[in-house]
Amino acid sequence: SFVIDPNDKIYTNEEVFTEIELDEIRKYKLKPIPQMPQDLLTYLNSFRVSDISGLRDAIFKSQQWDSPYNRQTHFDHDWI
Repeated sequence: SFVIDPNDKIYTNEEVFTEIELDEIRKYKLKPIPQMPQDLLTYLNSFRVSDISGLRDAIFKSQQWDSPYNRQTHFDHDWI
C-alpha cells in the first residue's frame, strides 16, 4: 500500500493517473471528517492571541483538566 495526494497535479502532469482516476481515488471509501468537540475547539481558540506575551500566558495557564489528568478524556487537550 502507499499514500498519495490525489490533489497533487504531478499525477496528471506526468500522466500517472487521469483526472477521472484521481476523482475515483478521492471518493473511494471516503470517510467524513469528524466534528471537533466544542470544549476542544474552545481550548484551541484560547491560543488565538495577538502577541507573544498573550501566547505565553495562554500556554502556561492552568487548565481545569490538568488535575486530575485522565489520559482517556484529556488526551487531545494535552496534545494541543
